[in-house]
Amino acid sequence: MPRIQVQTIIPASPEAVFEHVTAFAVNERTGRRALEEKYGRLVGRDGETYTFQEDTEEAVTWHCTFLPPTQRVMKAPGTAWADRIDWFQPWGEGTVWTVIWEGNAQGFRVFAQWLGFQLRGKRRAQVEIVAPVVRHFEALNKPED
Repeated sequence: MPRIQVQTIIPASPEAVFEHVTAFAVNERTGRRALEEKYGRLVGRDGETYTFQEDTEEAVTWHCTFLPPTQRVMKAPGTAWADRIDWFQPWGEGTVWTVIWEGNAQGFRVFAQWLGFQLRGKRRAQVEIVAPVVRHFEALNKPED
């Protein structure tokens, strides 16, 4: 699958956006509970890479590499799930947040995944992933009446 990318500007620092999106603390120790609430059961760690087992029917294993405050990489080896890379880059008084999906499917599934993302996934990513983060930081920055 070709690389698929969604990019938006968030009205907050890269550190704040990174922590909100990833549940991983930038300047302090990250609590295991916060990570497990977001990613599933923690089953291992190797340096900056944490391995989580989802508590779902599929029980996908994710390898998440945290490089605060600039990047998170999520991979599910051996699956057709797309790898996800989040970049957090300063931009003026805010952050450019870029989410990139790189598919792991092969054969015809590559085209099917790409087409599905173009038809449904892009809008869903905006509504379910990006918009809640934008609203969160807009609410924090809203001047009090």
